[in-house]
Amino acid sequence: MEQTPNFHADVYENEWDRIVVFDQMCKSCGLCIVECPTDCLFWSEEKLGVYGTPVPECVIDDCISCKLCEVICPDAAIYYEKLKAKPKELKVKPKKKVETAV
Repeated sequence: MEQTPNFHADVYENEWDRIVVFDQMCKSCGLCIVECPTDCLFWSEEKLGVYGTPVPECVIDDCISCKLCEVICPDAAIYYEKLKAKPKELKVKPKKKVETAV
C-alpha cells in the first residue's frame, strides 16, 4: 500500500481568518509577499522551503481576507480560509495601493 506524503504546515489563525503555509511546497518565489496589499506576509528568518530558501510567515491580524496570496501562488503552497466575517470597525485598509484593471 502506497503511503501518502506528509506536508509540514505553518498555521496562522485568529478569530476570523486562517492562512496555512506548506513549507515543503514553497519554492520561495515571493509572489505572495509582493502582492499582499497589507504586507502581512514576510520572509521567515528560520523556516526553509523546498529549495532551502526562506518561506513566508504571516502576521494574521493584518490580513484583510483578500486571498491574493492563495490565488497568486503557483505551487498551491498557501491556503486561505475565512472563519467568520470580521466586524467593520476591525477591517484594515491596505497599506499599499491596490491597482485595478481598466
